[in-house]
Amino acid sequence: MLTITLWHWLVVIIYIAALVWPTARICRKIGRSRWWAALMPLPIVNIALLYFLAFGK
Repeated sequence: MLTITLWHWLVVIIYIAALVWPTARICRKIGRSRWWAALMPLPIVNIALLYFLAFGK
């Protein structure tokens, strides 16, 4: 009952892609490295990253 199936992995991949892809595009448009978007799936870091991208110089 507690097995992770292919369906679960698919949902996780879609969730991560839905967070990382738009953030990578935003980072590219404001001149930052797109690798910053890799931090978006981390729960607390994503809020800090959004503030960093919005208010950073």
